[in-house]
Amino acid sequence: MRKIALVLYLFAIAMLTFSIPVMPGRTKRINIGNNKVITAELFGDESFKYWQSANGEQYEYMPKNGIHSKLSNKLFTKRININLRRRAMGMLNSTKTTRSSTGNKKALVILVNFQDTHFQESSSLDFYDKILNQTGFNNSPFVGSAHDYFMDQSNGLFNLSFDVAGPITLAHPYAYYGSNQDSNSDDSRPEEMVIEACKSIANTTDFSKYDWDGDGEVEQVFIVYAGHGEADYDNPDLIWPHKWSLSSSIYNKVLKIGGEKINVYACASELNHSGNIAGIGAFCHEFSHCLGLPDMYNTSNTKDNGIGYNSLMAAGSYLGGGYCPCGYSAYEKT
Repeated sequence: MRKIALVLYLFAIAMLTFSIPVMPGRTKRINIGNNKVITAELFGDESFKYWQSANGEQYEYMPKNGIHSKLSNKLFTKRININLRRRAMGMLNSTKTTRSSTGNKKALVILVNFQDTHFQESSSLDFYDKILNQTGFNNSPFVGSAHDYFMDQSNGLFNLSFDVAGPITLAHPYAYYGSNQDSNSDDSRPEEMVIEACKSIANTTDFSKYDWDGDGEVEQVFIVYAGHGEADYDNPDLIWPHKWSLSSSIYNKVLKIGGEKINVYACASELNHSGNIAGIGAFCHEFSHCLGLPDMYNTSNTKDNGIGYNSLMAAGSYLGGGYCPCGYSAYEKT
């Protein structure tokens, strides 16, 4: 019985987090009090992140009164367990997951501006259509489109194309949706971003095209939001790229538009840490969560990065600056 419980626990850990990990190597100088400033590296993901010193001590992600407090071993473990339990409860409400992805499929991508952050002129709808759909897309530094990626990883069995809508402008600044709920937790209102975006195109969009199995529920909606993402840029008010569901959020229910239910969503940012249009790495990572793939990095938020750069579902989404992400591992292809 104990062995069964352990297996179920380990399986749950592998499935709890649905966000891209922090970009490896993110360091900065942090104030830890007593006039002491150290260099620390960021670890974790959207659900729980922390700064770690060279000697292995962990510090709060966000400072209080300008100081990053040290996390005791007891508090560090408690934070991990709280986040694991919360994610586990969320999984019960996030049941719409595509396990078999073959054939010709369409997915919806909505570009969104915030009141204080808009897409760059070069980030046009037409350009995103090429990034996502064009076969052999090679506008440097891109070396392929998202369509190319999924076609290649499925050995030609998954012909995925994307309908791109927008950009539409949301009702609030980015911090309204992206500011952290507390010093280490999730973004505040990303579900409102999704709901606003879907409602804004409701009169011009046939959502049934994105219901792959005819059960009355859209498989997923993907949001690309203007500006940076928190996973690779030092601003806690930004949205962290992730996959989640409306029913697991504060909204606590599905959205209904035109006879279709909308629940599962994913999102990623327009720009990377350098301020350039982001590659397809984060997009493919989060969309793969919608297809049912778990994270392959250590979601218990230790320094261990799992299989690292050897899979899209770990740090491999950052390979080539995100423009040439790693393929799936053998496990993920089965």
